[in-house]
Amino acid sequence: MTPTLKISAFKDISAFLLSTLQPQLDINLEIKYVKNADEAHQDLFDNNADIVLMSYDDTLSLSLEDKYSAILALFPIHGGILDLCGEIDPEANKNRIGIDTNTGYARALRSYLSQKLTPEEYQNLDFIKAGATNLRYDELINNQIDATLLNPPYSYLEGAQADPGFQLFLGDYQGVVANTNKYVWQDLDKRALLKDFMVSYQAMLQNLETNSQSTIQSLSDYYSISTDIATNIYNRLWMPNGLNVNFQFNNLQLQGTESIFSQDTNVFVPLKHYWILNQDLNSFYLDPNATDAFNFQPNTDNLGSLVYDISSVSGEIKGEIDDGALSQTNALFHNLVGFYAVENTSGSILDVDDLNGNGLVDDLLNPGDKGYAQTALRQHVNNFFLEAGANGDPSKNTTASEFGEVVLAGGRFYAPFLIANGGDLLVKSGSFEQAIAAFLALNPGNTGASLENFQTKAVAYLGVSRNLCKGEIRKEKN
Repeated sequence: MTPTLKISAFKDISAFLLSTLQPQLDINLEIKYVKNADEAHQDLFDNNADIVLMSYDDTLSLSLEDKYSAILALFPIHGGILDLCGEIDPEANKNRIGIDTNTGYARALRSYLSQKLTPEEYQNLDFIKAGATNLRYDELINNQIDATLLNPPYSYLEGAQADPGFQLFLGDYQGVVANTNKYVWQDLDKRALLKDFMVSYQAMLQNLETNSQSTIQSLSDYYSISTDIATNIYNRLWMPNGLNVNFQFNNLQLQGTESIFSQDTNVFVPLKHYWILNQDLNSFYLDPNATDAFNFQPNTDNLGSLVYDISSVSGEIKGEIDDGALSQTNALFHNLVGFYAVENTSGSILDVDDLNGNGLVDDLLNPGDKGYAQTALRQHVNNFFLEAGANGDPSKNTTASEFGEVVLAGGRFYAPFLIANGGDLLVKSGSFEQAIAAFLALNPGNTGASLENFQTKAVAYLGVSRNLCKGEIRKEKN
């Protein structure tokens, strides 16, 4: 049976790319073209799609405004390729501006128009939620809106009169990115399909760029447009703000979108992009057969700390778990084991939820600080988790084949954690991410167990400063 990947996307140039890619895959692509960004967001939340193509601004919104920590940006699709089409003339009452939602490209459009127009003219604009790109194009040519942002092919079709000033304003900008959900990425079978998809996608892009004449003809046939228009679209695809031809995110493009996002929301974008999957590990995608061996060495400079220091290693670290080692545990408790990212050998972590209330999310929480355990678990490594102990039945432990590869970013520090009695949460929730969320809901303060409930209460034990960070068994007074 042919495996399937479900994809939600907008019906712009992505439709041509996905249609071209499908015959080159041993995977069936079940493609859904959404009517607006809200539908794309919901498909991500509900796991209705394995890949959701949407603007990087929306990725930031979900991660930083909605605090949706499960979003993972896999790779960039294009740098915007946006044109402001139509005509804005406040004196002629041409002030109906089509947008999808208030997020996404609408932020860039509002920023541009607020600078181009007088304050009074800008205040008189009527922003109309008109749906996805293809729907806004239809409304533009049917005179239901006066102007909107479009990208190829629609920005080159009849009735799409482009304002050249917008591209100059936009500059470096990250447009659409491919997102998935951590729950999907933690499924090893789905992860393998995603890797195959990504490698094939990049090979397709290289072929499209190299074979210009055949690509122009394909564009002409797919969109039923002239060769001249198809040639213009082809040339636009390979401009600096066009298609991203590898999986490396361009920092200038990211910063361009992030700047507009922050100006519009007053939300600070931290330097550590935890919503981007393995940002420093692009060779992992390009060379899936690469094998690197690395032996973790615990750093015990700090009393009670166990921090794995790979800060001197560049690139990616890969490893596998040995079944012999996994079989050694036969604990009575049903435990979950994982890693979380730390900033130094003392186990400090980024205060990503601004628990200290100073308005920053890139300063540090130290072991023992309020909220340390919850924040640490939120920053767990998403491709490492073990189920161990299994209530005294070692046959139920995670096996090496189930565990798969460990892929960690070099230049970082990591610390282990164990959630005692957390395995039952995994069974009930069905994913590691959901198990951690369930644990935080049950024991948000990570309070210790008592003599009466230590065999059933879930408590997190972190790998740093044991006297401060672990839950402690204590006898409570009557």
